[in-house]
Amino acid sequence: MSNQAQTSQVSVRHLPALLALLTICVWPDAGRALVIKGNQVIIDYGGESEPHARVVFYKDRAARQGVTIETFRAGVAGSKLTILVDEKILFSHTFTAADCARKNGSESCALAINGRDEMSGRLRNQFRRGQVSRLQLETGGVMSMTYDVPLQGFTRAMTINN
Repeated sequence: MSNQAQTSQVSVRHLPALLALLTICVWPDAGRALVIKGNQVIIDYGGESEPHARVVFYKDRAARQGVTIETFRAGVAGSKLTILVDEKILFSHTFTAADCARKNGSESCALAINGRDEMSGRLRNQFRRGQVSRLQLETGGVMSMTYDVPLQGFTRAMTINN
């Protein structure tokens, strides 16, 4: 019986290290954030000093600005962007040449979804209800990025008045 107790004690002692390892495996990039800036709630995906992609929700639903999706240092015409919430595909878009431009020496793409558009409402509602948002960007077989962001705090961020 003492061997069994000792084995349990070793398992419990190594639990923090095991959890840290699992956290590193599941959330490999430390540059994710949910930021409130004026009338915007911004979710940054990837990157340490600057994000690789960003989804911006505008709090004023009546405004023409609803949701903006941007990529930085990644994405060219033909790149496929997919947003999932809790493993379910919510939005998918293939960037066109009109969506993309060269900024600061690298390719970037942007897409604006009107606040009155049905997709803007779907994105807003699913981000409020969901636990984890995943952004995937595939650039024609050259590069593929996947970032997960926990959505805790999103609903509260959308209701804070600045």
